[in-house]
Amino acid sequence: MKRLVTFGCSNTQGQGLVNAEEEVWGAVLARHLGREFINKGKQGASNKYIAYSIEQFDFLPNDLAIISWSFLDRYSIIHDPKDFQGDEFITDIHHSRTKESDEAGAYFHLFHNDYDSNFMNKVYIDYSIDLLLYKQIEFKQIYFYRDQLVDNRHNRTNTFAFFFFPFYHNYPKSTDNSHMGFEGNRALGDAMYNHIVPK
Repeated sequence: MKRLVTFGCSNTQGQGLVNAEEEVWGAVLARHLGREFINKGKQGASNKYIAYSIEQFDFLPNDLAIISWSFLDRYSIIHDPKDFQGDEFITDIHHSRTKESDEAGAYFHLFHNDYDSNFMNKVYIDYSIDLLLYKQIEFKQIYFYRDQLVDNRHNRTNTFAFFFFPFYHNYPKSTDNSHMGFEGNRALGDAMYNHIVPK
């Protein structure tokens, strides 16, 4: 069976949904397309982590990959997985964790600036798309909002003609009152299907 593989952060993982495996937008799209669904979304994922996840994934020739890029100011430290269990080899760093994480506080105080972050996001995105093109894997990508489109070579390659946030804002939230609920996920999955398979 052909597979749909989604990459992204908690909005791809389905955080806050009662039954994420069935309700998240990737599951909706996979049902429309008649594909097996593989969800590689991860809560708090940075674009660096998403690029790493794409690089490490064992693609099959008929896979369809959908990448939902995350916020530009997020960062990840990736350690050697052999030294850790589960996802502990990833340290996710973003503004909401500066008070609870020494690494996040130190990173944003000492190292982070918008110019460097925008440049590195270009690298992560271009590397990921180059890799998928090299492997001849069919893919689409979506951004949260227009201002997130960093000026890089591949930010419009196979990009959906719409953004994530209108779906987030126009529908009720999930059980955590922070992430998109099922109605928004269903509408996004429907829109993706209509873009991939136009009527």
